[in-house]
Amino acid sequence: MRDASFERRWRVAIQVAEETLGVDVRWKGKEREILSWYEIRNFIAHGELPTQLADVPTVLYQANEVAATLDDVHRALARDPR
Repeated sequence: MRDASFERRWRVAIQVAEETLGVDVRWKGKEREILSWYEIRNFIAHGELPTQLADVPTVLYQANEVAATLDDVHRALARDPR
């Protein structure tokens, strides 16, 4: 999965979370906000200056939402390890 594009990883994360939890994840439609941060991070990681700005509070909020969902998925799998 590490070699997969961000978009593919995003879709898989949504699918796993929704199938495991049986609900629609709240951050499903926020790909653009997260992708903007991911692109900026890639520029910086490769020693380049970012070509765009990110709305940092929005990105942090969405990151917290994704992290909370991951915690929920972990708890659900621990209760029902199929």
